[in-house]
Amino acid sequence: MSSATTVVPFPAGHRVFVYGSLRPDINASIHQRFMGKCIPVGPAYYQGRMYIVDKRTEEEQLLGLKETTDVSVPSEVRKYPAVVPSDDPAERVHGMLFDVPDEHRDEVLRGLDEYEDAVGIPEGLAEYRRDRVTVRMGQGHVHENVEVESWMYVWAREVHTLARVHDGDYRSVYVLRADAEESASLPQA
Repeated sequence: MSSATTVVPFPAGHRVFVYGSLRPDINASIHQRFMGKCIPVGPAYYQGRMYIVDKRTEEEQLLGLKETTDVSVPSEVRKYPAVVPSDDPAERVHGMLFDVPDEHRDEVLRGLDEYEDAVGIPEGLAEYRRDRVTVRMGQGHVHENVEVESWMYVWAREVHTLARVHDGDYRSVYVLRADAEESASLPQA
């Protein structure tokens, strides 16, 4: 199959590219809550770099603490991905593309904006902003490498202190973390 750019065969509409906790293969309940009215298009990728935000590290830096004391924040939301654009075509962020039906567009986008804290936060303090980006359909999709316009939540802060996810796939981080947490909860012999 050719890797050349092809004209988008999809009708105009609203799409959302998700790469973290909104993916159904990462967190089905969060996906259903915020993306349940969306229609899956398929695997896709964005030309960008992925990093991991570790809220425990940010809290430690801000408060000067050696350990995080805020146990009210569930462990699954203490670490999450941040994505920024890249000029290097070899750098890819893997995720899923979804159609947002017109009749649910405002409701879905408002819910996603609130979930990502992309609205109502003063300039410079928000972690994410919703941007129009170009993604490409992923491997195995009938329209592999076809460019499609989509909404995506882009990291709005600096990344120099964040850990890089070199394969661009949050599943690799999430699965490893879930396995480690499960192992830690097992009784020791």
